[in-house]
Amino acid sequence: MSHELTVVDPHTLAVIQDTPIGELFKPLEQEILLDDTKIAGTTHLEDQTPLEQMQPGNWLWMQREDNPADPRAIVLLDAQGRKCGYVPRVHNKIFSRLLDAGKLLKAKVTEIDAHEQQTRRRGKHVYYEVYIEIYLVDF
Repeated sequence: MSHELTVVDPHTLAVIQDTPIGELFKPLEQEILLDDTKIAGTTHLEDQTPLEQMQPGNWLWMQREDNPADPRAIVLLDAQGRKCGYVPRVHNKIFSRLLDAGKLLKAKVTEIDAHEQQTRRRGKHVYYEVYIEIYLVDF
């Protein structure tokens, strides 16, 4: 019997979530609240559509990203797999370790604040502050 950790793709679990097999796991699933924070990097997204369509109560997947600027980077993806931002660097040390150990983490959108801003470079645009709760999904 192997005692090695196996990395589980969160999208694999999403595929079985609404199937009879997924129903077998629901009684065993626990969502454990770990932290709450604000999504980082929303102003740097080229496509703001995921943020425009986001609503409180939406779930986001947390996935490690190969990022030279931050070796522990965790990207947040919506249900369509679109980038919504990042877990702030000050919070990602423990979460990156959990993800690297094969744990499933997800984030729940709790609040969205849209702000209009005028800048020389971009002109008039809207930026979003998105607040989330981070959960460990335990089976």
